[in-house]
Amino acid sequence: MSRFYKRSQVCKITTLSESTIKRREKDDPDFFKRHQISLGRVVYDADEVDDWMGRKLQSC
Repeated sequence: MSRFYKRSQVCKITTLSESTIKRREKDDPDFFKRHQISLGRVVYDADEVDDWMGRKLQSC
């Protein structure tokens, strides 16, 4: 079973603002993608976010 993060959780975990997340979703093919689960609700797959964070930490 998949785990999901709300947008506010992703902002906290990644320390990125909502506008930065939206921009990277559009411009960076390696960035994790949003999943629209209803008209006003967006979530992110926790594994994708965690994997992206791991890659970023390794590249530092």
